[in-house]
Amino acid sequence: MTDTQRVEEASKRFPIGTPVRFFPVICDARDLENFEDAEVRSEPWAMGGQIVVKITGRAGGVSVQHLTPLPTPTQAPDSDVREKVARSIYFFHVEVHGFPNGLPTFDELPETERNIWLQNADAVLSVIPKATLPEVSEGGDTLEKLTAPESGWWAGIIDEHYSIGPFSSREEAIEEAARNELGYQDAEDGDDGDDEPRPQLLFNVAFCTTKPLKLSTFFDAKDWLEDREEAAAFDYIGEGGDELFVCSQEQATDLQARVRSAIDQWQAHHELSFRPWIFDEVSKSEDLALPVALDQPVEGDG
Repeated sequence: MTDTQRVEEASKRFPIGTPVRFFPVICDARDLENFEDAEVRSEPWAMGGQIVVKITGRAGGVSVQHLTPLPTPTQAPDSDVREKVARSIYFFHVEVHGFPNGLPTFDELPETERNIWLQNADAVLSVIPKATLPEVSEGGDTLEKLTAPESGWWAGIIDEHYSIGPFSSREEAIEEAARNELGYQDAEDGDDGDDEPRPQLLFNVAFCTTKPLKLSTFFDAKDWLEDREEAAAFDYIGEGGDELFVCSQEQATDLQARVRSAIDQWQAHHELSFRPWIFDEVSKSEDLALPVALDQPVEGDG
């Protein structure tokens, strides 16, 4: 194959955005434990007899001989991924044996030979760990249930946090607060002439609503890229180096959408409900003062 044909072949296997597995060391038997997962971020080009592309996490170009396409995190390997892997193995075979101009392109192979390389691709894919995330959209039923608003009656010491709840009724919240002697106050002499002042329970009840959080809303692509740029400055950029993680606003927006979608799927898959400690809404708030019965034991009595 000519350089032009090899670049065209690499373009079919590694379009921009393709998830890949990068093997820094390459030999007849690849070291499956020494790899990095990355994503293609440039069109391929010929350089020094090699076909190279840029990938995330690496400065400059890397040889496509060191790359294997990966299935996307939410899918099992489909026919497209299978063919890309087969092309990679064939291309590797051609390059390693040093006769790129002496063999046909993958598309020029007879069907029987192409099937052999596809079977080799199946063998490679069988040893690549694959995520098994469910197909859950941002508004999927599972995630919607996990982040649905939750309301109920709560009780707490006046001007402090609500510590008892939730309950389906105001009466249940009051009953539980009284049972726990919430807001207990010692008896004090009053102005009403009572001969025997009684201790009181002073607390507040309210109808409170909270909405569990979607973790994905805390991911901001712009902030994350800036943070990663700072983290990479010492090891990958050096003094006076150019910005490393450069992308357009459109690409950053796409990154945010993809990552947030992946986080949503992860949260739904593990059925995680993140409940904040602050209520979104508090209504029907009421301060109560309940007398404590004289014959009722109180905390600390013998």
